[in-house]
Amino acid sequence: MTIIQETNDAYHSNKTHVGSTSVKKVISSSVAHWFGDEFRTSPSMEIGSATHAMYGEPEKNLVINSGLETRRGNAWKDQEAALKPDQILMTEGNYYRARAMTEALHNNDQMADLWTQNGWVREASIYVDCPESGMPLKVKSDGYNERLKTMVDLKTCVSASPRDWQSSYGPFYKYNYNLQACFYMHCAALQNIQIDKFLIFAVENTPHHATQVYAISRQTIEAARPQMFAALQQIKQAKETGVYTTGWDAVTIL
Repeated sequence: MTIIQETNDAYHSNKTHVGSTSVKKVISSSVAHWFGDEFRTSPSMEIGSATHAMYGEPEKNLVINSGLETRRGNAWKDQEAALKPDQILMTEGNYYRARAMTEALHNNDQMADLWTQNGWVREASIYVDCPESGMPLKVKSDGYNERLKTMVDLKTCVSASPRDWQSSYGPFYKYNYNLQACFYMHCAALQNIQIDKFLIFAVENTPHHATQVYAISRQTIEAARPQMFAALQQIKQAKETGVYTTGWDAVTIL
């Protein structure tokens, strides 16, 4: 059981502990897909990472404006080679896009009132041993506050509309954010961090960058627990046996 500050690369390179991304992948696809999954970044993902860095850790100056319109050429490669750990190099257009999204988050009064209070621990890695699943687990939350008993996760999205997020076909269930919230709160509890409220700060990735706060109910969290433990059991069994399958029938009737 431990809480540490570390780089994103260090956190993701830890393959011993299981994170929420693994749980979500098993539930959305299969153990075979999780085992064969390779992390790939993209300009859209970098915009999300940049927004996280600008909003959550502005004092670290992690986001670098290349001043270039494209990622092609030696000018980009030279700047990329000089990057320090966790720094993100961006084209000029994407840099200002991420900055606009960050400003939109700051302009949300509810987010600002909460995020500016004392007691936040931001981007800390939590490593725990889960007695229920028998698995070592890890999380790296955007921020948690023991005084407020609150954990926050920032999401960039196409739509921040409640109509979409409350839909069973919207981003909340499509990307298994219910499982992620359940997993994060479970790990926090194992670390003796009492979290009573899990909030999502959602910001749209296109102008005018609308924002919305989502509070995940205790009922939703508890409903996700069986799925979370089912996924952990599948991962544990696969690790022990070395067998990573889809679990599909040999033939499926259409």
